Amino acid sequence: MPTARQVACATLLHWTRLDDPPFLPERSDPAWQPLTARDRAFAFDLLTGVLRWRNTLDAVIASRLRQPLELLDLPVRAILWLGAYQLLFQSSGPGGVTEYAAVDTSVGIARAGAQTARAAGLVNAVLRNIARLRPVRVLIPAAASAALSRRGFARLQPQRRGGCI
Repeated sequence: MPTARQVACATLLHWTRLDDPPFLPERSDPAWQPLTARDRAFAFDLLTGVLRWRNTLDAVIASRLRQPLELLDLPVRAILWLGAYQLLFQSSGPGGVTEYAAVDTSVGIARAGAQTARAAGLVNAVLRNIARLRPVRVLIPAAASAALSRRGFARLQPQRRGGCI
């Protein structure tokens, strides 16, 4: 039975052109059927997170590589995206993904793939280096959050009265 990470990785492998992201599968897709509702939600979060933050993930991954990121095969990049997303965006707070789980499952996916088995050591090294970054999330106080809301943001804008700007 596939895990949520394996299903997310398989979906990312359909991403052949980096400027044209893959379609997210429907809940009725056969690949998602073996997953529990909780695992489907986790896989969906992984996919949408990687799609949303891919440029940031690429920058962080590239900073930990000795070679240009573009030289990596797409399956290896997809595994690194999943692992880096978990380390940077899902690891903080209660109920988050632990660092060793993100690294270990990513390396396991790399070892299981025929195209990626040789890159398991690279995946391990890059993700452990990302884990050493120890990113910290800063919570915005409720008052500041309210000021940045749509209505509050409109109040912060200078009043424009007719005519050209």
